[in-house]
Amino acid sequence: MKKFSFLNSAIAIFLVGIVLVGFSIFRKVEKKYFYPLEHVEIIYKHASTYKLSPTLVVSLINAESSFNSQAISEKGAKGLMQITDSTAEYIAGKLGEEEYNIFDENTNILFGCYYLRYLLDKFKVEETALCAYNAGETKVREWLRNKEYSLDSERLKVIPYKETKNYIERIYKNKVKYKKLYKNILDK
Repeated sequence: MKKFSFLNSAIAIFLVGIVLVGFSIFRKVEKKYFYPLEHVEIIYKHASTYKLSPTLVVSLINAESSFNSQAISEKGAKGLMQITDSTAEYIAGKLGEEEYNIFDENTNILFGCYYLRYLLDKFKVEETALCAYNAGETKVREWLRNKEYSLDSERLKVIPYKETKNYIERIYKNKVKYKKLYKNILDK
């Protein structure tokens, strides 16, 4: 009877070890392929300058480009934070930048953080500002004026574009995951 009990304990310990190793491998794969974290110092610097949560910035970058600094969208948005040429020109003018490379990680994150702060100041509600980051300021203002989409002209009860709705869901899912995976690194 004692041998059987010892054998059961040894098997249980072995199985727990396999589960823990499997979980560890899963976490590494999850971090590398689904929730990467790159350019942390640049993100901290510009998030701090514009009083943004680094977790929000990282979550937005993941949703926009999956951390591909050379990404170009179908609509011509470029880099990590997917800045359009017209938005880049506007931001460069505001920041006094005469020459810039929107694919440069530092420049793209600087411009993206500037623009996100600008939208947060305009729209006050984070989700609404994020909708504007994706769909554009003008479109979101139209939605806010429409009683079908907004009851208070500040928050959207309905996001009419499926792409924007999915984008918002992705950012908030990213925020939860990044906080869980990188709790000791982000938003200290």
